Parts: sequence; C-alpha cells; structure tokens
Amino acid sequence: MRRIWKNVEVEDKAEERLSIFERKFGEITKPPILIDDIIEDAGLKILWDVIEERRGEIILGGLRLKERLIVLNESHFNLFKGKPGLLRSTKGHELGHWDLYVDKAKLDHPLLPGFEDESIFQQRNAKNGLVEVISNAWLDDDVYKVYQSYTKRKDHPYEASAVERYASAISMPKRIILACIKGIDLTAWRNLYELAEDFDVTISALCVRLQRLGLIFITDDKKIYKSKERYQGQGIFKF
Repeated sequence: MRRIWKNVEVEDKAEERLSIFERKFGEITKPPILIDDIIEDAGLKILWDVIEERRGEIILGGLRLKERLIVLNESHFNLFKGKPGLLRSTKGHELGHWDLYVDKAKLDHPLLPGFEDESIFQQRNAKNGLVEVISNAWLDDDVYKVYQSYTKRKDHPYEASAVERYASAISMPKRIILACIKGIDLTAWRNLYELAEDFDVTISALCVRLQRLGLIFITDDKKIYKSKERYQGQGIFKF
C-alpha cells in the first residue's frame, strides 16, 4: 500500500536528512543549502543520462535504485541551464523519492511472490540502463504548465506533490528562511527575487514555499500581501 505523507511528516523527513548532515559537518546557518553534499552524504551519486520519455511525459530525473544513483535527464540540459534553480529542485525531488518512497532494506533482497509492494515507480530506458521514475512521471512546478498542455491533467499526482514538498523543504528549511527574512519586506517582488537568488531556487519555488509557511499571500494578479487574512480584510472595507 502506498504511503500517504502529510505535510508535517514531509517537513520532518527533510529536517531529519539535514540534521544527519549537520551532525557530521556542522550547522547550516545560511543559504544556499549544499544539496550535492547532502545527496552524497545520503549515499547517492549523480549521473547525467538520456532518459526515455513517452508521449505526454516530461521527466527531469529518476533513480537507479540498486546502484544508488540520481539520474538527471540530459535531454533537458538546456532547460536546466536556462532556468537557474531548476537543477537544484530536480536533485531535491530525487532525494525526496529516495527518502520518502524507497525501502532501502529491500533493494538487494527481492520479495517472495505474493509479497510485492505496490510500486510507485515505473521504469524508463536510458543509455546506461533502466531508470526508475515516479508513476505518471513527476514534474517540477516550473514545468507543470507545459505538462498540463500535453496531458490535460488538472492535478499533480500525489507522489509528485510529496517529493516536490520535500525538495522545497530541503532547499529552503523553515528555520533558515525565518532567519533570512528578518527585516525584509516580503511584499516587494525585488526582495523575493533576491531571496530566490540567495537560496538558488526558482522564484516560483520560493513563492510556493513562503505561502505554505504562511509568510505571504499572492493574488491572481500577482499582488503580495503579508497573509491571506490581510488580503481578505482589505476586501471587506472596499466600497
């Protein structure tokens, strides 16, 4: 049965991974988070390869489970290059797959017939071997609109949402965010762009993170308020 991860559990799992790293290498006090070092500390390596994409799929990365490899899709190299922060997000996604959905104890021990778990992974071909990707293909928020245009899906697959939340929490830990925003006006877009650059994330990823933490609220016309309640309160007094 597939594990359903609550938001607080995803946050705790990401914080646990950061804490393991900090116990060995010291406390993280400022951005950007050293995602490559954290991945290495988790026992994973990174490989670039061309990953097969079927019609309607956009696959930025996947896992080679038994080899403990994060595989980044070389086909989207220009997309990574042209969108700073997307590569970090993709690495965070795959670390999220590893921490949230991979049973490490079973990697080298196949289950007996009738005892297999329902896998959330599907296999796709790559030049250097098969790659495991999240069922239905996972997607970053930044390419989700492109994905929608291909598939007409209305919602993220749940697993994609969980690893996206993990990637957000690992690259933008709540405690680091709170320390960095002291004295900063979060209702000014220029400040958000500077903050996104500091954390080496996309502006959309930062905005999603800040809204999930209840630190800002952004309207459909891109106006920023300190909270949803502040926005709704202003609406009450409009004549």
